[in-house]
Amino acid sequence: MGKVTGAIKWIISNLFFITIAIFIGIYLRWFRLTPLMFYNDPDGAYIVGLILLGLYSLFAFLIKLSKNRRFLKRFLFFPTAIFLLGNITHANAFFPSLEFASKCNGKTYYITWMHPFGDYQWIFNNVTIWKGVKYESFFFGYSSSSYEIVCDEDKKEANIINISNDVLAYTDGENSRIYDEYNGAILGNHQYFLSRECNDWVPSTCGSLTYTLFECNLSYKSCDPVPIKYTLYDSRNFLNLVSDSSTNEVNLYEEYFETDDEILIFTYGQHPRCYVAGCEILEL
Repeated sequence: MGKVTGAIKWIISNLFFITIAIFIGIYLRWFRLTPLMFYNDPDGAYIVGLILLGLYSLFAFLIKLSKNRRFLKRFLFFPTAIFLLGNITHANAFFPSLEFASKCNGKTYYITWMHPFGDYQWIFNNVTIWKGVKYESFFFGYSSSSYEIVCDEDKKEANIINISNDVLAYTDGENSRIYDEYNGAILGNHQYFLSRECNDWVPSTCGSLTYTLFECNLSYKSCDPVPIKYTLYDSRNFLNLVSDSSTNEVNLYEEYFETDDEILIFTYGQHPRCYVAGCEILEL
């Protein structure tokens, strides 16, 4: 009984430092999931959290140094307790939630979602890739979509799938690429997706985007470009990829912004065809 009482007294007398150690563990895990990039969306909440932890630690050490000065201890106790509550509230609100984790081709991948600091009503996704002690981390869009990773060991690639609409979203590998998450088509034993690349970034938008058609198997592996692409000059317009089993072809349509009008851009199959300027059939 005496040992239990002694342990409880030790915990109470060292409560602040015990919680500091716990918070250090939390922020180390936070860094593993969404490490600092100094330009990425998770950085704000992480940096604010470190500041709160630093202030809390400072006041905890000041209490420790005050020793038998009861008045000073009581004076410092209130702000220390406030910073403890602030740390708990902040970590609970902004700690990234792990959605999917995977190891692929010697890398570790984490897909997380969290609230942006300063605008809690939103939710965004983030992707972090670790290879040893090297890492990259990037914002993956404001959405409520769910993602998972398919490892393609043969091509040394990791494919991130938007499982909310079964569309390929991103490929990490020697030739990393991002895809249009609103477009996908199945034809026979293959799936087709549109990779996109910004040609001329201007403030807040992309001046033009080049879309390349990719062909994958039904397991989201063995993804290769096919020899056709299209450059979209009005990013407000929508693209629509549609398969036609009767002709065994895939068609790409462009829908004009704020209208119901659409035009056929290209047809891909045994005999690829372009119908508009900006479409190009590449040489194999």
